[in-house]
Amino acid sequence: MSVDGSRPGSLLQPPSQTFGRSFSDFLLESRLIQAKRLLVSTPLSVKEIALGSGFSQSSYFISCFRRTEGMTPSQFRSLYRPGAE
Repeated sequence: MSVDGSRPGSLLQPPSQTFGRSFSDFLLESRLIQAKRLLVSTPLSVKEIALGSGFSQSSYFISCFRRTEGMTPSQFRSLYRPGAE
């Protein structure tokens, strides 16, 4: 065990071997968490939230969101944000 608590050589391994998932999966999950926070706490449009969460295209954001959450961002907002349209 090294000083920082990691296993020796773990920094040289691909993230999928170290963390059990790829870096792109981790990044997508982080972006979707941020998007969900914005959906329930701000009146920003879905497009603004997509761009603010690191997605370059709102259509890709909506597709990823629907695939992981089982609903669109607008449906998520309506369900979890009282008074939302």
